Amino acid sequence: YYGPTHWTGIVSAEELAELFIGDLEDGVDAFDYTGPYVRRTPHRAGVIKVATGGGELNDRDARLFEAAAIAHARTGAPILTHCEHGRGALEQLAAFAELGVPADAVMLSHIDKVTDPTYHRDMAQSGAWLLYDQALRQADREVTDTAVLLAQHREEATLGQVVLGTDGARRDLWTAFGGSPGLAWLASGLPAQLRAHGFGDDEIATLFVRNPASALALRR
Repeated sequence: YYGPTHWTGIVSAEELAELFIGDLEDGVDAFDYTGPYVRRTPHRAGVIKVATGGGELNDRDARLFEAAAIAHARTGAPILTHCEHGRGALEQLAAFAELGVPADAVMLSHIDKVTDPTYHRDMAQSGAWLLYDQALRQADREVTDTAVLLAQHREEATLGQVVLGTDGARRDLWTAFGGSPGLAWLASGLPAQLRAHGFGDDEIATLFVRNPASALALRR
């Protein structure tokens, strides 16, 4: 998203970390760090967000991950990662491990774009949080890929490591813009689909209440 001369690719990891920490402790910048001024709002961030474009981390990624690790150590905030096309999660975890960030402080997003059961089993065994957010885009299916993966975790007793979200990055998914199914489907349509395939109330509560409460908690 940023060219090679953008300031985010030039400043140090320590400088980036201070910006993360400012968002978490003081309030997010009203200008989203796009201008020469920083004006803190009353709204504080709750997670540290990073992204990679694939499996291998480039120099820019490495600096960003180091900044996230510094901010995590200072604030205890969990880290949410963007996995492009669902890939690169294990490489991200390895990079964070080298920086001293425990796997259970990391949420790996978009990974249900990949349906390989071994990939998901490996992520679960690492101790990281698996953020499944693609069901909204498959709401017209009788069974979404996300539901199939959740059934695997249920069978392998790793349902306690999954959090759910909505990757609603298109206008045609939002009812406010005339789209469908709408973001509320996560709390209505998906639980109904899971119940139809044998998930009980306690398992639904694990996915929608207990897991996010643990995943989003400060580590201090």
